[in-house]
Amino acid sequence: MRVAPLFAALVLAGLACDDKSTRVLPDTGADVPDAETDADGETDAGDPCGNGLLDPEERCDTAILPGLPGACPDLCEDDDPCTNHLLTGVGCRSHCLVSDITNFISHDGCCPIGGDLTHDSDCAAICGNGVIEPGETCDPPGSCPTTCDDGDSCTADTMTGHTDDCTAGCSSLPILTCIHDDGCCPSNCNALNDNDCASACGNNVVEPGETCDPPASCPSLASCNDGDPCTTDVLTGNAASCTAACGTIPVTTCLDGDGCCPEGCNMLTDDGCSANCGNGVIEPGETCDPPASCPTSCSDGNTCTTDTLTGSAANCNSACTYPAIVSCVGGDGCCPAGCNANNDANCTPLCGNNVVEPGETCDPPASCPTTCFDGVACTADLLSGTAMTCNSACTYPAITTCIHDDGCCVAGCNALEDNNCPAVCGNTFTEPGETCDDGNVLPGDGCDGTCHLEGLPVVFRVNWIALRDPHLFIRPLFTCYDCTDNAVLGTPSVNAQMNTNISTDEDGDGQLDLSLILLFRPLNQTAGYSGPAEAGEAVCSPPMATTLILPGASLPLRCRILMPDSMPEATAAAFSNATWIQGTPQEMSG
Repeated sequence: MRVAPLFAALVLAGLACDDKSTRVLPDTGADVPDAETDADGETDAGDPCGNGLLDPEERCDTAILPGLPGACPDLCEDDDPCTNHLLTGVGCRSHCLVSDITNFISHDGCCPIGGDLTHDSDCAAICGNGVIEPGETCDPPGSCPTTCDDGDSCTADTMTGHTDDCTAGCSSLPILTCIHDDGCCPSNCNALNDNDCASACGNNVVEPGETCDPPASCPSLASCNDGDPCTTDVLTGNAASCTAACGTIPVTTCLDGDGCCPEGCNMLTDDGCSANCGNGVIEPGETCDPPASCPTSCSDGNTCTTDTLTGSAANCNSACTYPAIVSCVGGDGCCPAGCNANNDANCTPLCGNNVVEPGETCDPPASCPTTCFDGVACTADLLSGTAMTCNSACTYPAITTCIHDDGCCVAGCNALEDNNCPAVCGNTFTEPGETCDDGNVLPGDGCDGTCHLEGLPVVFRVNWIALRDPHLFIRPLFTCYDCTDNAVLGTPSVNAQMNTNISTDEDGDGQLDLSLILLFRPLNQTAGYSGPAEAGEAVCSPPMATTLILPGASLPLRCRILMPDSMPEATAAAFSNATWIQGTPQEMSG
């Protein structure tokens, strides 16, 4: 955009009006209110410019603030570098005229239509306009190269740029790098690093077809010695062509003394050979050959030998040995000579080897017992096993059974059940030589200290009796009276004892049961009366009573105990049944 001064705009205004490239910037007062009119449609009198309204004859109004629609311009520009702007008119007639730039002028920021970089530096190169402009190598694109080849194998032809932007071109640079198969041998290369080069004797490089370079470095026949006794040294080629070389011919004959062992020879045919595992010949130091024939494991099937493998098949020196096992060791399956079941678990006990082993009690058999006797009467002399099997043995268990005539009195036995025992007074058993045994050796209780009967009162015990009423009465003086309450007797009441021992009907007969009543005969049986007492029928009350009477005599002042061996029928009235035992007070106390 170029802005011209106002006076220049006025001078050129007439010319600009006829230039088709000149145009007026659009008015900006479209929304500005029009001037007021009167009733006749005429504008109010006076000059409308400056009234803040955009009147028909105005392009702008000076009273409208800058930036608002209808404001008058003070500068013309539109940020377009390819237009000229002229401010023309004054006051409310001022406006901007715009015209396109058509002249090619460099550095004005504008490239007019039809311009190119050749004529205007503000233009960009345009590929395809037929003009080779700066930055282009060809134009139009059809004239641009698509391949590059200058026909020289020692230059690198390179395509640069692109056809579509008219920058395509060729460059050819000399090849200086040694590269195989590129057709070029640069001056600094040779046949080793560039196979496009030919070998050259004398260039100090040993190239294909050469054996040495320079020639002075080539070998002579005198220098050909590889130190190998199995080769014949020869010289081939020559130094002039850089082809001189030492060669060898292998020795193939088996011959002693040449230090060589040719292929196919061995220690048996050539002293220059050493043992060679795998040649199929068993040579010194070998035990087998080939390796496949060598043992890799050993077993002779004998549990009493150690299967031992030495050497290896890979070295053709493997071999088996089977030394006998002589140590007594458990778990190896062998019982060596001299071992036994005590020191070798693989051995079984052997009767007669003079060693007492598990399961044996003696060895040799002559040392085994054949009879047993410990001289103790109260032990059983028992022999088990046999001497022939080395397991005979004596045991002497204590005798615990009461047996007659075995010579032993076992603790706890008595003379009644074991006649080997002496009678013991006080053990409660009446044994031979005794007439009683009350469990003690105290006199005065019916059985003296030597277990012989004393002249003492007799005791009766009712083991079992069933009564119709738990009371037992006698009639000593023609009245119902409890005999044992008599002061002469001085003994506990029988009724009291009976009441203590009464229990429920345990025998299921519907009657009360009385058991274990201890009755003491109050007086000596021979004192004043020689006949037995007997029970008569009940004649007294309370409800049931048994009367004690003496047939043919009146009752003494002292009572007599009932005797069970002479009871009349009338006894059934008081007793249903009874069992009696006669003895001494001491015997009956238990």
